Amino acid sequence: MALPKKGIRKIEYEGHTYGWLIRSKPTYTQGAFQSPMTIGIQELDCEMPKVLYVTLNIDRPDNWLSSHQTQITPNIIRNIIKGAIEEGRVFNEGGAAYEYEFGVIKNA
Repeated sequence: MALPKKGIRKIEYEGHTYGWLIRSKPTYTQGAFQSPMTIGIQELDCEMPKVLYVTLNIDRPDNWLSSHQTQITPNIIRNIIKGAIEEGRVFNEGGAAYEYEFGVIKNA
């Protein structure tokens, strides 16, 4: 499985190019029940990419109950990639997606 090319953002980390994507609209549970925000990340310059499916400890800023202004910045994406690699995740071996949890400080 790979991320769709439409809407993907690119980022460089240690000589590799990664793509990351946040859904443009919340799922129903993300919008109505404040379930966590998710991000998909994969290496772009390899033959068999493996997706890192990241669950954050924050809800989406566009949820329907309590909005906030927390932004996911390129620096946060680099920290996610760095943490995943340190835990032994390999982005270029294909197969089922990895699941990974990452903590972000929520801005009120």
